[in-house]
Amino acid sequence: MKKILISAAICSMLFTAGASANWITGEPSIMAVNGGEAAFHTSLSSAQRLDINLTSGTSGKADMIFSAEGYDDSLTLSSLPVKAVTETGTNGATYTDSKVTVTPLINDGNGQRFYLVDTGDGLGMTIVAYSKGSFKTAFSTSSFPETYGTGSFEVSKKAILFHGKNANGESTYTLTYDKKTGLFNAAKNA
Repeated sequence: MKKILISAAICSMLFTAGASANWITGEPSIMAVNGGEAAFHTSLSSAQRLDINLTSGTSGKADMIFSAEGYDDSLTLSSLPVKAVTETGTNGATYTDSKVTVTPLINDGNGQRFYLVDTGDGLGMTIVAYSKGSFKTAFSTSSFPETYGTGSFEVSKKAILFHGKNANGESTYTLTYDKKTGLFNAAKNA
């Protein structure tokens, strides 16, 4: 009887240990424009493509289309707010720069692929999910009850965090993926 209980306990530990997923990030694609407008086309994989129109001025915005070769189903993200940063050059002239970073993210527990869209603006931060030729929005800071002026993602092996900053200070949220809904839930850290 002891052998059976010990075997059951070992199997239980092995199965629960293998159930947790790790997050693996790929090489980010960084698109930036210095005042004005620019269009970018980049491959996310051999069959996936991202088209982006990025504008910069007093504020920035991005229009993005995620698509997959051989599939009619694409995802369009329109007018995502992008943080515009004004800087002074060595010649004394000021210029405004807007930047979007798209980072591939894989859940090694189930192989699910995601793309972190970091616009630097607290309302434009988005996570796009990809599965079987279809893209969908899995997380967007635009749905938060609180508005953040700036934002950033942080990915560690076991967690995805969103950091937002506004007039009330800085807040951090832990993002958890819900397999049933295909969405990330955000829990505000204390």
